[in-house]
Amino acid sequence: MFKYLKKVRPLLFNKKNAIEEKNTNIFININKFINEFNGDIVPREVNIKPEILIPCFNQGKYLRDALDSIYKNDINVTIINDASTDNTSEYIQELESEYKFKLINNTINLNQAGSLNKAIQNSNNNLFIILNADDCLLSYSLNTIMSIFEYDHSISMVGGGSIWFKDDRTIRLNKDLPDKLSYEPHYKMFGPEQAKLFTHQNDINMTMSSCSFLKSAWQTVGGFKEFKSRVCSFDDRDFQMRVCSFFNVAIIDEPLALYRINSSVCKGQI
Repeated sequence: MFKYLKKVRPLLFNKKNAIEEKNTNIFININKFINEFNGDIVPREVNIKPEILIPCFNQGKYLRDALDSIYKNDINVTIINDASTDNTSEYIQELESEYKFKLINNTINLNQAGSLNKAIQNSNNNLFIILNADDCLLSYSLNTIMSIFEYDHSISMVGGGSIWFKDDRTIRLNKDLPDKLSYEPHYKMFGPEQAKLFTHQNDINMTMSSCSFLKSAWQTVGGFKEFKSRVCSFDDRDFQMRVCSFFNVAIIDEPLALYRINSSVCKGQI
């Protein structure tokens, strides 16, 4: 047992150091990414075709709540089962008779970043709205997100905050919210000039569920990255920061998602 611990502890220590180093050097990392960029800025899409992407690893029991939060909307949905090792496949089979969605089954675990890249690469749509399998979208979120993309053609990513919850009582309250806000929501704009000054992961702050972006932005920055190529440790915040390095990002004041706090598999920094 003690020999095993001696082998494992250095690995844990190194991983922690790597995460801390990555997040301490965000300013350096993001400016290096900008300065070394040698690709093309892909033009913004003219006609927007939305799709909701739901990456899922061992969280099949929450998928019904996620799908219920979007079922009223006529929108394409894709679930990516990331080689789950529990009974997630059985949950998905049950849901296929009740909900309309495309299913991607990963044969190996690709984590969130790899799963999203795979789904986007193989999609004919061009606006992607992320919904983690254990979260829910608020009733007005989709209409709000779409209205901003349609109103301001300079925007390539939209995000917002979240309401944290543990049990289904909060989900039931969501059903009482309107499908569309009675007012135009206010949002803060971030762009390349702000990105050059980022020093902390929350300098651009949005939850992953409801984070929405155009395929052109995803193509320009090279999609979601593996840890070694990120400007910060988390795969989602890294992607958001890199998109902001070349495109305008709108952060809505209102929350857009319900974030389940007792179910995360905490793989976003791997």
